[in-house]
Amino acid sequence: MMAANYRHIGGGENRLGRHYSRFSAYCPPAALAGQSLALRKLSNARSNRRNRASAAARLGQALRRAVSETWTEPEGRLLLSGGLDSRLILGLAEGRRKALTVDWYPSETEIVREVAAACDADLEVLPFVPEDYCERMLQGFLVTGAMHQSRNVGQLGVLRRWRSAGIPAITHGYFHNTVFRGWTSERWRRFPDRDSPLYDYMGFNGYYFERFGQYVSMIPKILALLSAEGRDQLKHQLGRLSESIKPVVIDGFDLTFERRVLTEVVRQVYFSWFLAWLEEIDVESPVFHPAVWDWYSSTHPADRHNDRAVHLLYQTIGRGLADIPDLATGELVRPAREARRVHWRNQFWYPAARQVLRTTIRLGLWTPRPPPDVPSHDWNGVFRQRTILDALCAGIEEIRENPLFDARQLSSTLVAYLNGDDSKLDALWAVASIRQWHQFVRDAGAGYRAVRNIAETAAVCNGSREPQPTSQTW
Repeated sequence: MMAANYRHIGGGENRLGRHYSRFSAYCPPAALAGQSLALRKLSNARSNRRNRASAAARLGQALRRAVSETWTEPEGRLLLSGGLDSRLILGLAEGRRKALTVDWYPSETEIVREVAAACDADLEVLPFVPEDYCERMLQGFLVTGAMHQSRNVGQLGVLRRWRSAGIPAITHGYFHNTVFRGWTSERWRRFPDRDSPLYDYMGFNGYYFERFGQYVSMIPKILALLSAEGRDQLKHQLGRLSESIKPVVIDGFDLTFERRVLTEVVRQVYFSWFLAWLEEIDVESPVFHPAVWDWYSSTHPADRHNDRAVHLLYQTIGRGLADIPDLATGELVRPAREARRVHWRNQFWYPAARQVLRTTIRLGLWTPRPPPDVPSHDWNGVFRQRTILDALCAGIEEIRENPLFDARQLSSTLVAYLNGDDSKLDALWAVASIRQWHQFVRDAGAGYRAVRNIAETAAVCNGSREPQPTSQTW
């Protein structure tokens, strides 16, 4: 899939050699080797508990080396956000560096300015341009193969302008939360939540996708758009995926999903950002330096859990970076105490208490506090630009005839969205991008051997015993 995608964006084939060699040079070999990562890390983690006290210091050493050996382009710019990942790279970099941010959220831009000033970095703030999303939604499927949301193909088309403006390369903090911060692992749960629409399709393993998924609210909306045949196919495919997931629990930490993501990095939800960067600009990635993965293999899950090592490291790198709020929490960067409810989850009474709470919410007797409203641009309006709406409607109209989808549900959902229900956006575009990809394979991509391989593989995966011609709807 990646090989075909790289060739079908303008200029991608000419730049592939430089991009891929740099990417593979700093990619974890064990991750690319599949399940070997899980086995190797399982054998090492217990023997390294004695190193837990020095985990933060060793993380600093590993990242300093990674930054110095990957962020080598003096005119390259770090994509700086209001979170902790890119801030950590800038804090550990030597010399006066250059950074760049897009003014997506005014509150985030303010934090970014503080971080850049603390590090004496040359910061460039680019304006938010809604029109940039037109190319993203119309062409993003060429990068994702309809396996990721096109809206997440960050800066697709924009990076060409950056190169023209004299920016030769970018550095990023993507994927830190999975490697350093334990965001896809948790303490083992005796009573995991099975109140998920995926449970009927994947059994217990559906819990992980509900717990760590980015688009949890979209799942039932997608299921509602499928026909009976589509649900049967989905159950078959998700059942196979579930069977391939092997549990990994170490000293009370459930690493099952974390290990699966680390062995298949390209399927992580935001990998499409990385793909878009590779298409159009040189990418310098400290997170894929071997020193980082050596640190992972030599640490205990407790070091990564609850951002422990990262928070401790921030207390030592200076520059006042720990005293600038983290956009994700609104709090200063300090080692956090684990919430008591985390330890309640394994008590015998917890399932009953959880059900009582849900009943209370459903009956309207108590309403959880909503997340704070962060001032931002009109994101819903961005996706209602005429060019984007036309592409969405065309995609839904063509795929209505596909037997895997319920034509009535597709029509009613599209009408609801056009009448102002923005909650339908992601589900509709997930379906429309399938149409975009299929049309490309059927028409423009038919002359490419790599694309034919994809189509044939997809046909076999969907139940055919023999590869089918690319004209077949799959």
